[in-house]
Amino acid sequence: MFDKWDRVFDNGNYKCTVDNENKVNVIYQNTFNSDLTESYEFFDECFSDFNDNIYPIIIIQSFNGGGYGDLADYLSSYINLEKSSAIYSSFRYNEQTKNFIAPLYAVKTIDTCELKNSSYFFNSSYKEDNYGITENGEKIRHKRTKIFDSSSVNENVFYNFRKKAKYIRKPHEIIIFTDGFSYSATSDLIKETQLKGGAIIVGYDGNPYLDTFDASQSPSGVHSTIFENTQNDILSSEIESLGFSLSYTISESFSKLDDETDENIPIEYIIHEIDERVQLYNGYDDSKYDAFINESLKIFEKYKKKCNPKNKKLLFISDKCKFKDYRLHGGFECGDDGYWSEKCIPSYCDNGYVYDKKNKKCIKDICIKKEKFKFTKDNLHKIPFIVIFLFIITQLFFVIFFFKKMKRNKKYAIIFLLIINIIFIIVFYIYI
Repeated sequence: MFDKWDRVFDNGNYKCTVDNENKVNVIYQNTFNSDLTESYEFFDECFSDFNDNIYPIIIIQSFNGGGYGDLADYLSSYINLEKSSAIYSSFRYNEQTKNFIAPLYAVKTIDTCELKNSSYFFNSSYKEDNYGITENGEKIRHKRTKIFDSSSVNENVFYNFRKKAKYIRKPHEIIIFTDGFSYSATSDLIKETQLKGGAIIVGYDGNPYLDTFDASQSPSGVHSTIFENTQNDILSSEIESLGFSLSYTISESFSKLDDETDENIPIEYIIHEIDERVQLYNGYDDSKYDAFINESLKIFEKYKKKCNPKNKKLLFISDKCKFKDYRLHGGFECGDDGYWSEKCIPSYCDNGYVYDKKNKKCIKDICIKKEKFKFTKDNLHKIPFIVIFLFIITQLFFVIFFFKKMKRNKKYAIIFLLIINIIFIIVFYIYI
């Protein structure tokens, strides 16, 4: 009997364990289509177990056909506590999908993080993209709505978990196994993680003669004529009247996970190659557990010094990388020789901030209600040096100058000094 797994959920579709023998944390998953509340609880428990050690994390995705995008966002945020979990998307624009989708979906705007009904996007201006020219010389056109943040998970959940995390894994300490079949929500998880440099993407199964392949496929919102047919769904009704069913995409994801939202090519039309290829076939089953772990340990060891020169997004996160913005952090880029270079690249910001790649600075995460700064031993280093310096100089100035000049009016000098300090503290509190 196989007894490696500490936690098993949904008839074995979800499993996790802390493997103390090999010093790794492992998750197995082959669907995102399970009860959301119970799935959240399962992953909460898994990552709480992982929080008690500093082992790397291995995630095995096996023929995962997707499911709830919310759950993919949930898992993605737990994996990469240093990264933003936003996925930018756009609805395909046509009258039939507009009439059906608009009353049903709620999405967040990227400029205000305000939750709005999707009719807001369909009723506002849309963009027309030219994808190329057909053999007949006709333009391939495509209409889409404004870009929106399709993540519907409460960011404060991960904000709070991140604060409690005893050890945050670096991207080179996380492996996601993909067989290339995985699509929909699973593809969102894998490609989003890869695009933000959040993990080593390892391919298995597939054609044994191929050294590489696309990390996953079709990272888009899918509508099914079977499961989601409603009275307003005219298109699905017409398809079913013809005697067959169909799943088709209604929204598309885009690769720029920052404030630049002019990307024209959806992710599903771009191949994102895996970082590593292992010779494991016929999908995962528990008899292959040791084989997956052994391959993982080799890769973890390799990425302590080496890397994938084709993937410049995956960095070796290091405190040695310093930037002008004290809230900004990063790591070493992979060199063309396949070894980690000494070139520092910005990657993520302090808790409550996100990295604006366009302007190369940290900006407040408008989706997170940030708690006020508290003076503790762990976060005193985050107080700007210039603020501390000015505070000390101000105190010395008043103590030396005023007390020397106002020997007869020390009471007024003390009151004045107290008022100045109160004003300083208020400004400092608002700033932090």
